[in-house]
Amino acid sequence: MLNPARAHKQAALAAKAAEVDSLDNLEPYQKLQMQLAKDKQLLKAIKGIPDKAVAKAEMLPKYQVWLDQVLASRTAHKHDTVFVTAVLWMVDAGQIDRAVPYVEFAIEQQMQVNDEYQRSLTDLMIEEIAAQITAGSNITLANIEKIARLITEKDQASGLHRLNIYDQVRAKYLKAAAEWHEEQGGGTHKQRALWLYEKALQYNPRAGVKKRIEALSKQAQASQ
Repeated sequence: MLNPARAHKQAALAAKAAEVDSLDNLEPYQKLQMQLAKDKQLLKAIKGIPDKAVAKAEMLPKYQVWLDQVLASRTAHKHDTVFVTAVLWMVDAGQIDRAVPYVEFAIEQQMQVNDEYQRSLTDLMIEEIAAQITAGSNITLANIEKIARLITEKDQASGLHRLNIYDQVRAKYLKAAAEWHEEQGGGTHKQRALWLYEKALQYNPRAGVKKRIEALSKQAQASQ
């Protein structure tokens, strides 16, 4: 745990980081960048994907103070590579509930990701969360629904989605959320799963959900 003096210093740095043109000249941030580069090299040497996820989870505490202080400052530099990478690692490690507040913040601040990913940060985060849900990572009902709302809400005035991502990514997440609801069992969860599958199909006719819609629709009719 940080002592009050160091915590104050970190908070001041996080606030300053959002105001400068480049983070590269901030000495404490340079140290984090150096640590991140070392950790990335270690990850490159690990061949197994599950092993990479374990390694990322073990590396995350090194960046936790920075994550928390940037979040607490409520402002962020769009090119904060340390913050963005650490949050993505959190998702990759299957720590979805822990990652959600940082994901929301990164999206809100319109933070950007390095070119190596070849996707926008928002697309990348939503798609990776969907993949983790499908893989069986734990997530609460509250966060399942929070992200579903986030990606489907539209602006009342313009009619445009509030979140600008590919429809295929929306469909992938909604399908994963529907599968999660199905696994919970019970009528309410199945009803919600059916709605989510139907919504996924609207966004992507090739989402691979038609059979589940048919099965759940038959179950709903049989129970009436």
